[in-house]
Amino acid sequence: REAIRRTPIEWLLTETDAPFLPSQNRRKQGLKRSESSHIIDIIQLIAELKKISVEKTAEQLWKNAQSLFKF
Repeated sequence: REAIRRTPIEWLLTETDAPFLPSQNRRKQGLKRSESSHIIDIIQLIAELKKISVEKTAEQLWKNAQSLFKF
């Protein structure tokens, strides 16, 4: 969480295969495995930590992916 707070959002990408996923909320629901449909949990957390809207967070993360992968 601290790394997310300190890293400019323009440098961030999202994924769902990190060892500490699924998110805490999903683990409370009994899920033990992460999947791509849970990416919204990560986007919401980044938005909360960065204190910006989920929409702006998702838009910037998409731009970052487009820039990195050249599509």
